[in-house]
Amino acid sequence: MKSLVSVLAVGAVLTVGAVVGQDTPSYSFSDISLYNAKTPERFGVFSGEPQTIFWNNGRIELSKPVTIALNGFVVPRTLAVNGSNTLRLELDSLNAFDGNFVGDQIQVRAKRNLQSVYYFDGTKWFTVTRGVKINEAAQFKPTPRLSPLGAGVLSSEEALSLAKYLSPKGELLLATLPETEASDDRLNLVPAPSAYRRSVLAVQYGVPRSPAPTISNLPSTAVAPKPPVNNPPSTNLIVPVVQTLEVGNNAFYSGGETMTRFDDSETEFAQTWKLVSGNQIPLPVAPRIDFSKSRVVTVFLGQRPTSGYGIQYKSASLEGNILQLRMQTSSPSPDRMVNQVMTSPFVMLEIKNTQFVAVQVEFDEK
Repeated sequence: MKSLVSVLAVGAVLTVGAVVGQDTPSYSFSDISLYNAKTPERFGVFSGEPQTIFWNNGRIELSKPVTIALNGFVVPRTLAVNGSNTLRLELDSLNAFDGNFVGDQIQVRAKRNLQSVYYFDGTKWFTVTRGVKINEAAQFKPTPRLSPLGAGVLSSEEALSLAKYLSPKGELLLATLPETEASDDRLNLVPAPSAYRRSVLAVQYGVPRSPAPTISNLPSTAVAPKPPVNNPPSTNLIVPVVQTLEVGNNAFYSGGETMTRFDDSETEFAQTWKLVSGNQIPLPVAPRIDFSKSRVVTVFLGQRPTSGYGIQYKSASLEGNILQLRMQTSSPSPDRMVNQVMTSPFVMLEIKNTQFVAVQVEFDEK
């Protein structure tokens, strides 16, 4: 059996909540704040088993997914919240940054610490920068990407749903902020979720144009523009050197679906390392990666109810600027004795090549 998943992403970090009133929490929670200066929005997305939970503002009934987009933002296969698609919460306005075009580059002036900035031209997504510190500015030429996957700690389905939600709004800039920049607190949910993910995002609708390019007014700390990686497609396959960094069955990732992370910086890799090794105390030291020569791709099979599941690397090839990965997955046979314990198989690969901007994964199942 084969399945195909495309992803352009960086790492994510999950935080385990304290267990209240039950031994094994049966739901997870994704808290998505979308700041802007006028109409900020906050969405709460639940996954897991239908149930009743409580928070400081009242009672929440989680039921099977609804099919109608009652509030415009829908993540497939997530639980309905009091009959709606998501939990909607009030959020204070926040102007985190200003951005505008200077020639064919985008200049970003940070009013808060920004981890990354993405651009949507009304049709396609682009990476602008991997970070700008508060009160500084940077200017970059956007490079193509597949989606805003990698913004905050959004899952692949959440990122695609956010892209669908934002696309009718036209041209925009989307920034990822550290959770410490949020103006609101985490929710106190009872019983606590097995995982609480917080994505703090800021959006600017519309990107003004300057008449002529200039960077003379930028601080000396601004990062010089980097040329985009945009290799033309090629019929000649390139086989990159691939090294398996880690493989195991006890990742911190608790989602039920397969997920791929694509890291091209130390900051992003540190987040993925926590997602891989967060169940270990103390957290082991991450491998050292030279990101001027390599990229890291991590493939998670997803949480499984027993032992006996696994994932292994088989082969890789480079077609233009797309990395093609083939993975082998396995599951226990019906007559095999297995341990009744939750597992989360994964494999982490160092790709000794930097000439790709997206990853396509094909799974072969035994």
